[in-house]
Amino acid sequence: MIVRIEEGSGCIDLAAGNTQLTVLYEITGGTGRFNGASGDLTMKATFTPVFRNPSTNAPLLLTLAGEFEGTILGAALE
Repeated sequence: MIVRIEEGSGCIDLAAGNTQLTVLYEITGGTGRFNGASGDLTMKATFTPVFRNPSTNAPLLLTLAGEFEGTILGAALE
């Protein structure tokens, strides 16, 4: 599937220690069963630091948890 990012945003929540992300994608085709497919997807996710650099406190390892929602048109069923 060929997917293009249309736009996105993030909000850093210092109190919770994470970042909320929203990214909008456009499906513009693909190969195999996605040949000629189209549609839109929205990803809503949360980045959370798991491990930080002890000397700088910068995140070294992050988790990403979230979900995609949207519609894919024209994809063949297998």
